[in-house]
Amino acid sequence: MAQDACVKDIQALRSFGQKLQQMGEQMYQEMLQAQRRMQIEHANNWRDDQTDRFETRFNESLQLIKRMSEQYAAYNQYVTKICNIQEEYARLRINLS
Repeated sequence: MAQDACVKDIQALRSFGQKLQQMGEQMYQEMLQAQRRMQIEHANNWRDDQTDRFETRFNESLQLIKRMSEQYAAYNQYVTKICNIQEEYARLRINLS
């Protein structure tokens, strides 16, 4: 049986969700910048088999980080929804008192 969500500190949970999403976005943006720089360096300076293999693994890692960033954003949406529900429930309880 599913357990009801009981949030003790709504603002802390909301803040955690937002920071997690921001971290994911920042990680992804940093990796994109590194990828662009790597492509420039490879095009202009040096390219060999080992560098090509590294670039392939790097691009795979970039895709993984992109998926992680998307998951963090989705989790933040879930957390925000739960926090909103908890806040509305608290308002209703206060109004009924």
